[in-house]
Amino acid sequence: MLAKVWNSLSNAGIYSNLDSSKSRYVILTNRFVIITSLIGLSLLVLLFIGIPGTGWTLTRIQILVGSFMFLGVILLNRAGFHNISRWIISWLPVLVILYISLTHRIFLRDSVVMKDFFTYRFLIMATAIIPLLVFSTREIFILIVNLIPSFIGVVFFDQIHALFDVGLSQFGYDAPYMYILDITIAFAYFGMVGFILSQRFVMDKFELKLNQQQEILQEKNGELKHKNSFIIEQNHEIVAQSDRLKEINDALIEAQKIIEDQKQQLVDQNKNLEVQVIEKTKDLSRVNEELIINNNELRQFSHTLSHNLKSPVATFQGLLNLFERNELSEANKELLTYLDQSVNNMQEVFSDMNAMLELRNRLYTSIDHVDIQKEIDRLHNNFYLELRKNNIRFDCNCNGVKYINTNEKRLNGILFQLINNAIKFRSDKRDPEIKIKLNGTSEYHSIKIWDNGIGIDLEKYANKLFYPYQKFNSHTGGKGLGLYLVKLQTESLGGSVSIQSELDIFTEVEIRLQK
Repeated sequence: MLAKVWNSLSNAGIYSNLDSSKSRYVILTNRFVIITSLIGLSLLVLLFIGIPGTGWTLTRIQILVGSFMFLGVILLNRAGFHNISRWIISWLPVLVILYISLTHRIFLRDSVVMKDFFTYRFLIMATAIIPLLVFSTREIFILIVNLIPSFIGVVFFDQIHALFDVGLSQFGYDAPYMYILDITIAFAYFGMVGFILSQRFVMDKFELKLNQQQEILQEKNGELKHKNSFIIEQNHEIVAQSDRLKEINDALIEAQKIIEDQKQQLVDQNKNLEVQVIEKTKDLSRVNEELIINNNELRQFSHTLSHNLKSPVATFQGLLNLFERNELSEANKELLTYLDQSVNNMQEVFSDMNAMLELRNRLYTSIDHVDIQKEIDRLHNNFYLELRKNNIRFDCNCNGVKYINTNEKRLNGILFQLINNAIKFRSDKRDPEIKIKLNGTSEYHSIKIWDNGIGIDLEKYANKLFYPYQKFNSHTGGKGLGLYLVKLQTESLGGSVSIQSELDIFTEVEIRLQK
């Protein structure tokens, strides 16, 4: 229970948008005020137990008020005023100690002894650690400003008390001795602060380096995660293919068993039945051929289905066109319109199936010597009116790459689809931009298409990016086939595709083609 309360108070004011460094400073601030308040309240309890019967003295009231003042810093952190909280805990302890010291000497002058002039002074020196803990060396100016109260309180402790007629000289101590003491304490203060500050510089430098390494690791982790999802997807496809091969293999084994049984029957028959044996052999050969034909037909089934269904749909469309719409009632016109839309949708589905089957079957195998700059210029001309109409800035950097050996038709289809997506999913909040950048290594060409459009929520849709009929933005048209077709075409060229995106910031698609 206590651990839960401790953690809850320590993490007051920690939000998801805070980086690790700022979160640590907030936690340090909260824990400092918690510990300070607990020490104050514990001291108050000890005073009541150790010195009973004195009631609420001035010192006890000051301790109680100071403890609750420190707890107020947690409320400021919870409200999001983190910087104000750090300033308060850098200044407030010094002011509280000075206030207690002054009131002690003013109102309890007879009980003041020599050690009182050192106890409060060294307590103030100890508070110099606070800004060194809760401020980074990257905030060096603010850090130095927050060291000012402890510096003044330590070095000019006696001078401050002298202003209220409670300095050492007012208590009969030697003034020259105090100047030497002030100088000595000043050197001790600078030594302590300088040592701790040098350690903070080393720690902050190490922390910066550690954060940079952490960012690199997170980036690599993201890449590995994406590659892992791609491997999982490939594994699913391999498993599906394996299941299909197993089914075919089982059918072939069954057919082989039938053939072996029939052959055994033929061997056992009378040699005088040669004609019957020949006829049986012909029958078995025909069955084997039919099995092979059926196997091929199964592999082409989806392709044939797509093409053969086009004809009746087209006939249906033709019959719909024969209707004289002017002779129909309004209800029948509306019904005919719905039928027309349904037929058009069916035609689009068959066209999509045909496109996907063509890509799956690798219909295009020719390799061309593609002038990449000329190809991009041609696409720019195709989209020129849309680019100009929507005030889209189009930029291309080939980085010295002139030619790519690949299939020109498929490369054109990939780039066309990605540029079309960048235009379609542009943002209305800023001037749209499309950038194409070519690069690569000795093993592959890299083509990156970047835009500052509405982006994709990868946390939500990362596992659905390259599946057919997947839409990630409800306010735009389309059937959700774009990225799926890009992936099929890229893989048919022996390449790979990856996406980086942040919602409402940018999208970058990288196509890698082997050299």
